[in-house]
Amino acid sequence: MLQKEKIIEDLRDGKVIVLPTDTIYGISCLFSDKKARERITELKGRTDEKKFVVLIGNVGQLLELGVLPTQAEQELIQKCWPGALTIAFTSELAVRLPAYPELCEVLQKTGPIISTSANISGAKPAQTIDEAKKMFGDKIDAYYDDGICSGSPSTLVKVEKEKVMVLRQGAFVIY
Repeated sequence: MLQKEKIIEDLRDGKVIVLPTDTIYGISCLFSDKKARERITELKGRTDEKKFVVLIGNVGQLLELGVLPTQAEQELIQKCWPGALTIAFTSELAVRLPAYPELCEVLQKTGPIISTSANISGAKPAQTIDEAKKMFGDKIDAYYDDGICSGSPSTLVKVEKEKVMVLRQGAFVIY
């Protein structure tokens, strides 16, 4: 059971947190919080060129991000969301609607958040909060435990010329 009100408060306060998603544990902050996003980039030891996945609480939040899906993207959204499919709408923005109702409730109150696997770049993602704490310790402001998250990262796709291209194979299988 997620501590929804505490998570909402932490995100609104600009904190960097680790929380469960429907796939794996993620390091998150509000999408709109540039300073917190920079902290996560530094924590993970990754370059600025690699963009974060943005989690939304409902399809309407795409508009908050300035995303107007094409017809082909709309069809993909209708077929595959909520779920472990991330859609790269632009070179800057890859978005996912998780299949985790409690998390979606949080996101509907906070707005979009960024989420990246709870690991140092290139390392295996943490499957438990203890593993995440061993990697990051007190560099993370808060940890939210939901047992073992042993799923795979989401599948990342892009729609080009009405065709779906898989950029990273993950938990979602596209036929």
